[in-house]
Amino acid sequence: MAGLTEQFIIEAEAVKSGVHVTQTAEVDQIIKKLVGDVSPEKIYDTRHQGAIERAKLAQMEIGISDMVAGIADTGSLIVDLSRSDHLVSLLPQSHIAIVREADLFGTLSDYLTSGQAPLRYTQITGPSKTADIEKVLVYGAHGPVRLDIVLIRNEQKLN
Repeated sequence: MAGLTEQFIIEAEAVKSGVHVTQTAEVDQIIKKLVGDVSPEKIYDTRHQGAIERAKLAQMEIGISDMVAGIADTGSLIVDLSRSDHLVSLLPQSHIAIVREADLFGTLSDYLTSGQAPLRYTQITGPSKTADIEKVLVYGAHGPVRLDIVLIRNEQKLN
């Protein structure tokens, strides 16, 4: 598993994602550091909040959501489009994505043949970017300008 994890981290950081490796008990502390001084009214956390209107979600500075998988060879995340919270990865200015080490796959093909893939999904590979206008790279054009990944390490059971 360590090989996949290290590859995922290297590839995710190569596409300008911040990767924060932690244990389950430390997730909230990491997220608290990542949100900094942003007002709680400008943060939407799918783990603790109910449904939100699209227009209100678009006004959030930070969206926090669980990912269904990570792809090691590209540093990509998989979003299940059938889940009601899938827009959290697209509309706020910053996205904090939570993925578990156990949900990492070597390649997209490995994931799609695992039997775990949803019927409708999309991939996120780094923060939103485009070079459509005069070939100048611009971040945040079609989604979050910042992507932080909280990678939860597998925890060993104690006897």
